Formats: sequence, C-alpha cells, structure tokens
Amino acid sequence: MVMAAAPCVSPESSPARPATLTRMSLAKPTHRLLATAIVAVATAAAGPMASAASITPLLDPSVTGGYTTNGYGISGDGSTILGRLTPTAGDQLAYVWRNNTATSLGTSTSAPNPFTNLRTSEAAKSDSTGGIIAGVQGNVFEVEAWVLDNGVQTVLRGPGSPDGSRLGGISTDGQTVTGYSRYGSSSTTTTGWTWTAAGGYTSVQGSDTEARGLSGDGSIVAGLVGTAAVRWINGGPAELLGELAPGRTATPDAVSQDGSTIVGTTSDFLAVSWSGLSITQLPLNTGFDYSFAVGVSGDGSRIVGGAGDNTNFDDRAVLWTPEDGMLDLNAYLPTLGVDLTGWQLDYAQGISYDGFKIVGDGTLNGVTTGFLVDITPVPEPSTVALAAISIAGAGLALRRRQLARRRSQAAAS
Repeated sequence: MVMAAAPCVSPESSPARPATLTRMSLAKPTHRLLATAIVAVATAAAGPMASAASITPLLDPSVTGGYTTNGYGISGDGSTILGRLTPTAGDQLAYVWRNNTATSLGTSTSAPNPFTNLRTSEAAKSDSTGGIIAGVQGNVFEVEAWVLDNGVQTVLRGPGSPDGSRLGGISTDGQTVTGYSRYGSSSTTTTGWTWTAAGGYTSVQGSDTEARGLSGDGSIVAGLVGTAAVRWINGGPAELLGELAPGRTATPDAVSQDGSTIVGTTSDFLAVSWSGLSITQLPLNTGFDYSFAVGVSGDGSRIVGGAGDNTNFDDRAVLWTPEDGMLDLNAYLPTLGVDLTGWQLDYAQGISYDGFKIVGDGTLNGVTTGFLVDITPVPEPSTVALAAISIAGAGLALRRRQLARRRSQAAAS
C-alpha cells in the first residue's frame, strides 16, 4: 500500500453528501434508518478486528533438486517479496516472489559484469510497489550493490574506484538509493553515498561514513560517521543520534517511510529505535539475551528483527508493537490460528508499510526456507453480519416507502 497524506479539505469544499444525508435524516425516518445502517458499516470497519493470519513458504516448484531460500525484503504495499534461492548444486540466485509466482533474476541481470567469477546475488529492497528492485551480488572476495528498473540493471559500486559496495535503503519511488563503498587494499575505509538515476552519486560526508537507511521521500539518511550513529537531513550536516549510555554505540539499519523512526542495534546486541534524536531500547522478553532490529513499518510503529539467548544461540523472529512489546513470532502466530508445524522462524527481515506483512527466513522441516507472514486484521464476522443486516433492513424499508408513495400518487391521479 502506498502511504499518502490525506488531502486537506476546507469546510467550503467538503463533499455535499454528508450534509444532505443529515438533512434527510432529520426529516424522514427511513432515511434516518439508512443513515444509522451506514454508520453501522463504518463502525464495523473500525470496530472489533480479527486476523486471518497465514504463513507462506517462499518456494519455486519449477526448480528440480534441493534448494534453500531466504526472504530479505518486501515492497511497501506488500505485493512483492525479495530474497534469494540457493540450489544444492549451484550459485545463489536473486529471486522475486509476486502473485504466488517465483521469478529468478539469476546471478546477474545484465552483461558485462565487473566480476569474473560471480557466485551470489540477492534481492533485498524495493520501491513501494516492487517495480524497482535493489540488491547485492558478488563472489567470495567482493560484493557490489545494484538496482533493477524495467529489466535494466545499474551496478552501484560507488564514486571513484572502490573495491566493492553495500546496499543501504531505497526511496518509495525507487529513484534514490543509499549505500557505502569500501576502498583500499584492506577495504576498511568506507564512504557513504546516495545515488539517483538523474544525478548519480553524492557523498553523504566524505570518508569513514556509511549510509545505511533512507526515508520514503529520500530526505533522511541514517548511518555512521566512524562508530557514531547519525542522520543526515536534506544533505545537511550529520546529526548525532542518542546513545543508551556514553560510548555505547549503535548501528542504524532502517528508516521508516515517514522518516519518524530509525531502528538498529547496539554494539552489545540490543535492538533500539530512535524518535528524532532520542534513543529507546526495545523490550527484551525473559529468556532472551540479545536482539536486533532491521526493519520498520511506514509510520514507525511496528519493528521487526530477531532475538536469542547466549546459551543456545537459538535465534527467533521478532515483531515489536506499541501494544504488545516484543512478540516472538513462533509463539505469537499460533495464537492467531497459524499452523507452524515443521517451522522455526529465525529472522524477520522486512515489513510492509502497513506493518502487517512480514518477510524473513527460518527452517521448514529442517530446510532453510524464507517465509511471508500476513497478519492483516479483518472485521469480526459477527460485526460484519450485523452491519449487513442493518443496511439491508434499511434498504428494504426505503423501497417499501417509495412503493407506497408511488401507489398513493397513482391513486390520486
């Protein structure tokens, strides 16, 4: 779903129908009944909600032989899943799942490719609808970012002559991408950048920087200067993000579409979020020792990542919400009626703008498998039924009144 601000409507330009309905409801009982029924329908939409929750494994039935899959990202509207498929014997392939169809992007979507021994490719980010996709590809020595628009791949190695690059974020319209490149024989020096199709690369602030997350409109970049978490707004100077304690550094990984929230992980592996420049540690349930946050909904209210314990290092996919705090998806989904037989959900990697579709990976019957979880709320059946009965009854009463009026008019003539 593409998130957009509601239009501002002045009283003078407000639609006339609500006012007309109000006048009718004061004068005619049947119209008043119809108005009440319409209110009931609106109440049903905003009233008690259930969840037709589900989990879908990311598979490709056309692939023969064994393989594993990983889910790394999801488009803002939830229609397109991005990830990777790895055959038992073969190279890792960038994959897209859309409309229940799996599509391989291969190890490279264009030629020539700067790598002579390309071994891996994965799709990780997209615009709001999945039309423009970004990812990384490479071999055992080097990795580079790329963006794919209308079947044309642009390799994003960064400004100058870097040894490789990493992908950060992508804007809602897909026209701006962030990332960072590595330079030097040891590839320890990094430069963060933004890239646009029209203008190319712009360094966020010189060397020793990383651009890791991007707001939907491309105005806010989150990343690092050295080891300090920062944000840049509209290309301005870096603003230091808060720390849980002095010297307790953290790495930002994602920015909400509206730019209100940045999420990331501290150096001692605790998930955090920033609102403005203020930092908050995300709740950590009993039995877990560490956590990490890597994805956030469009309005910043729902965050995904993982958590685990220092004894078994048994990672679990996690969702954080304002209402419930930390939710282990392995325990939470069965309460919504989802059958997780054979599943262990290890990592939640991405979340749709509305916060109800989550992509990640885990194991299904012992095999590494990506997943799509859908917890979109729907009205309670009883509420919908009551609203339907109300409006049907109002419609019947209105039709009877109109018929009686016509008969009366006919008799008078």
